[in-house]
Amino acid sequence: MTRLSLVNGLRRPDWLKELQVLLVIALALVTVFGAGAVIAGAVAGDGVRIDLPATAVTGTPDHGLRPGATVVAGQDLAVTVADPTATQRLSWALTTLPTQLLLIAVLGLLLRTVWRARRDDPFLPGTVRRLRVLATTALAGGGAVFAVELLAATWLSGSIVEGGFAGSATLPVHWVLVGVGLYAVAALVDRGSAMRAELATLV
Repeated sequence: MTRLSLVNGLRRPDWLKELQVLLVIALALVTVFGAGAVIAGAVAGDGVRIDLPATAVTGTPDHGLRPGATVVAGQDLAVTVADPTATQRLSWALTTLPTQLLLIAVLGLLLRTVWRARRDDPFLPGTVRRLRVLATTALAGGGAVFAVELLAATWLSGSIVEGGFAGSATLPVHWVLVGVGLYAVAALVDRGSAMRAELATLV
């Protein structure tokens, strides 16, 4: 290896390798501090916490405020159940755990895609297929996660609030963006693979 090639090698990092390392770290962090923390909190935690609209808690909106001041209707209050039942613990876990599990699945599939791209060739039909599977997982999983977390939050709030429900969940807009973006990347890789195949026939 000449000195020039050595310098060029040092200046050209393997970005797929760097991404693979980052994905491994992210996957470990989400597994331990995301899903693991939720499961540990549901099993061994002293209590469960849920954010409820101030108007859903009787007697709290104007408590301790001077005349003319009131709590905004959309303001949330943190409510803690000191001695939750097993069903309440499960419902509390289901308000956040599905998101963590979907994130683990997406990171795992992306890690596998990057690993195969480094080992073989990025511009292969297999890469396009894996990217499309990843995009479908993000889109379908985002909708399923939203439904499960909304139902869990609604049931949990109903077990705490008298005479009503006050559950909520985050709309999966970010998962839609991720899914559409991955479909676009898959289309680019597919087009690049087709162009390379056409060039190979001309040589």
